[in-house]
Amino acid sequence: MNSLFANSVRRVAAFAAVAALIPALIPGIAGAQTLPEARTVLNRFAEATGASALEAAPGLVMRGRVELPAAGLSGTVESFLDKSGRSMQVLTIEGIGEMKQGTAADFGWSLDPVTGARILTDKEFSDRRDSESIAGMLRRESMITEARTLARTTLDGQACIQLMIKWKSGRQSTECYSEATGLLVSLSSTQTSQMGDIPYTSSMSEYRAVNGVTLPMRVVQRLAAQEFTIDAARLVIPTEIQALRR
Repeated sequence: MNSLFANSVRRVAAFAAVAALIPALIPGIAGAQTLPEARTVLNRFAEATGASALEAAPGLVMRGRVELPAAGLSGTVESFLDKSGRSMQVLTIEGIGEMKQGTAADFGWSLDPVTGARILTDKEFSDRRDSESIAGMLRRESMITEARTLARTTLDGQACIQLMIKWKSGRQSTECYSEATGLLVSLSSTQTSQMGDIPYTSSMSEYRAVNGVTLPMRVVQRLAAQEFTIDAARLVIPTEIQALRR
């Protein structure tokens, strides 16, 4: 869910990945507590998110503002997702214009004032499908080849379980889940783009339940005040992209 916004933001600026936290390998301290299985952590996350409500919904819409202080940029972002796996993100940056990107069943696309209309294939497309599908958002087994528990750690004052996840697309992510709530607190990974593999991090907070689905109201890549509703009607592939598929 938060990843939909993160992908849009990364089209304007890449954020340096936070170094993976290394567990202390001291017998009797780090080894004193048994670490939970990674799938147990991920199943708890899906339950805490409201998987049944999310999977039953026709789609998901997220709206908010994006701020990039280092670049002096700000604007709005909207993300749309439906049950079939189609997605669309619309990023409007003041002084630059509107940028769109999305996914269909077997390809991705982007449309912006700089690069024009583009079809996304191969790893650039599969990376987006990881995060821009309900199964990916819920970390379902169908999307993942390996999940491993790395350590117990503390992040922003929260006790977390740190996991390494290998996705079927070939992408790898390091993720921290709150021991108290089971919700995702932080994620580090890379995103394939025209500029190569771009490292990024996302920090999620201010979770709130909306229509039975618990989502973060704040995603730090300078993004806050997100509004979440159910609405799949605006998922329309632009005519410029349709022309490239003919």
